[in-house]
Amino acid sequence: MATSPHVWTEMMGLTMEIVARTLLGAAVENFETIEQAITVVGEYTYERLQRLIDLSEWLPLPGSRRFRGARHTLDKVVYELIDGRRRSGAQAGPLPRSRCIRCSPCARRAG
Repeated sequence: MATSPHVWTEMMGLTMEIVARTLLGAAVENFETIEQAITVVGEYTYERLQRLIDLSEWLPLPGSRRFRGARHTLDKVVYELIDGRRRSGAQAGPLPRSRCIRCSPCARRAG
């Protein structure tokens, strides 16, 4: 059963929002840009995995250029989130119990 592109986009957006809020206490603002970059990185990686010999890393091919641009975009987004977290003055430390994934030892202690 194929998943509609709309559902996939919504789930990716929800996942990114959860990760950004949980790890950095931030909201993802430029989802379309991030989605495009993730798509380029994913397609490029899949293509590279299919090749027996891969020279694309060293050759200035259009796909390599798109990949490097997408990687730069994702790096920029992540570093902006980290910088925002640092500027906010939020203290680093362990996540509150409500944000932990409940593994069996935690569940036994809490229960």
